[in-house]
Amino acid sequence: MNTINPKYYNIVLEMSKKFNVEPELIMAVIKWESNWNEKAYLFEKTVNDYSVGLMQVRYDTAKSMGFTGKFEELFDPYINIYYGTRYLKSRLDKYSDLPFKIQIATYNSGTPLWTDIFHTRVKNQNYADMVYKYYIEYKNMNLPKEPIIEPIEDTENKNINLNQSIIFGLILGVIGIYLYIKLGGKK
Repeated sequence: MNTINPKYYNIVLEMSKKFNVEPELIMAVIKWESNWNEKAYLFEKTVNDYSVGLMQVRYDTAKSMGFTGKFEELFDPYINIYYGTRYLKSRLDKYSDLPFKIQIATYNSGTPLWTDIFHTRVKNQNYADMVYKYYIEYKNMNLPKEPIIEPIEDTENKNINLNQSIIFGLILGVIGIYLYIKLGGKK
């Protein structure tokens, strides 16, 4: 399992609290849907729409939940995780009477079961199995329950400090040469 970007993790935690969905489940969906690639997209022929971003949110799905922005805005990690988690929560609530893996499958399929004249089975069983596998892996990681504070690398101040150190060193060198000459050099 790759490392988790603190920027994404903090958004996941926020949406987890907002929609009461386990962060490990949100991360498992992200892992399967995009492998943590915020620029991921896929054209879905069956619905004539693109799934985009970390949680592969469709524009029509986001619009049905009140999204009024432009299509491109769905690539923004915050917006994408917001609408992805909101949709996930709607699936979990709507199908709460079904087994957990079937609820997971509905994020991808919209409905839980497929019926033909011979039998009824779970849509996207492989999807449900893989997301569930990642969910368990994330659960076993014992991730922090609070946002991760990432150190901010201040390269501008680093450069200023380096320049100040060089100038200070040059000044000391000039003073040293001056004193050497003034005091008569080597004896």
